[in-house]
Amino acid sequence: MRNEQDQNLIDQFIAMRNKLRENPHYHKVKRVLRMAILYGIFSLTLLFSCVPFRSSFEIQFAFATPLKPYLSGICELLIQFGILYSLFLSFAIFDRSTRTAFLEEHFDDFDPFEEQRILLHSRMFWIELSVIWLLFWLQPMEEFRAGLLRTIPGWSEWLPILQKLLLFVIFAPQSLYFALYARLKAFRFWIVTPRELHEKQIWKSLEEKLNAKYSNRRFVLRVALYSALYIAVGFMGPIAITILFSLLQIVILFAIELYQITAVLFIILLLFLLSKNYIRALFKRWRFVRNLKKTCREYSFELFDTKNIYRSCFFESRKHSFGVIANGKTYHCRIVAGVRRATEVYLRHDGMGERHFCVRLYMPAGSAIGMHVRMSVNSYKPYIELFRHVREFDYTFETDESVHKVLILNPVPRRTYLKTGNNVSQVEREMDNGMRVGSYSCYGGTAFLNALIRDCVEKVDAYEK
Repeated sequence: MRNEQDQNLIDQFIAMRNKLRENPHYHKVKRVLRMAILYGIFSLTLLFSCVPFRSSFEIQFAFATPLKPYLSGICELLIQFGILYSLFLSFAIFDRSTRTAFLEEHFDDFDPFEEQRILLHSRMFWIELSVIWLLFWLQPMEEFRAGLLRTIPGWSEWLPILQKLLLFVIFAPQSLYFALYARLKAFRFWIVTPRELHEKQIWKSLEEKLNAKYSNRRFVLRVALYSALYIAVGFMGPIAITILFSLLQIVILFAIELYQITAVLFIILLLFLLSKNYIRALFKRWRFVRNLKKTCREYSFELFDTKNIYRSCFFESRKHSFGVIANGKTYHCRIVAGVRRATEVYLRHDGMGERHFCVRLYMPAGSAIGMHVRMSVNSYKPYIELFRHVREFDYTFETDESVHKVLILNPVPRRTYLKTGNNVSQVEREMDNGMRVGSYSCYGGTAFLNALIRDCVEKVDAYEK
């Protein structure tokens, strides 16, 4: 009788649980509770790491120094960001309902840009972030949350609402970025993990290994280890900073004693950093010119008008850089430099080109699996563009109609695109060797020399067929 009553209670509990899960608001409430738990763990870990950090910092840095409040505040801010990101990533990886829905649509790979767009347009994503931000505002202004404020003179005289507003201005964008980054990394982790588990414990089924991989016990252990790590940083961090600060003082004293040599070395280092892109460009250009002359000698090609070969590394020119007579044909070539490797070059049909220098905040689409890193098959990584500087140039030059005109990219920029208009979004395609823009064939330096040897420089662009 006792066993029957227990079984009835279990059956009633299962029926009630299933009925609760069928409620349309169940998953929304569950996600809100998950974010509340995340923030609760975040606050407790921050409390037990930042308060000991501040106390130990005061003991280790008992002497007065102008950098003391700034160093302490920045370190506490880094600890806060580390805890927040670790929790976002852990909760994202072990989100069972999201994982199931995602893997039903994505088996081998996914487009990180598209998933980022979907997340930013997801109502539930913003509800979760709103829960984090609301709890941030509801939490009292405790001393362990105000470490950064100590870097601002007279902060204690501010109104509490202004103090909280300053912290929120720092906290909100970081939590948004960490939430996006953690979701994209979790997506990649979910796709790569089954492939990795296939090679381990082959006597177990994949379903059994996945259940163990995403078990609640493993999730709790992961969160506990992260919390213990940051608490240990709170206790031991100031000691490590003191050691580094002492070593820095020794280096400074050594530099003061040998200030003349130090000043010369500093100036040389500064000049090198400012000119390294141009040094690299000149070296690439010199190597191309050497190979060009060697090819002309070996294959009896005639090289002429080599007066402007190095000039385009520093100044734009409306003339061709050199000319070549090969296989009974005459080529006038202008070298277009991509001095910065990270610069993107866009060529337009109207004879104008653009060099785009971008500052971006990347979100790598890879996942750390043990000692290995697996990247997406898609080579494009999601990013948030912070700044873009565009500089136009005219890539055309005048020559006889019987002469073939060639644009040579040297050094080769990261990417070269063909544009149909003036907007960044009006990109027709990414360019490759032999493609044409107007009456010009485009090549990299080595590809041009190979095309000369094979007599196929002026081949028809396959895109135009």
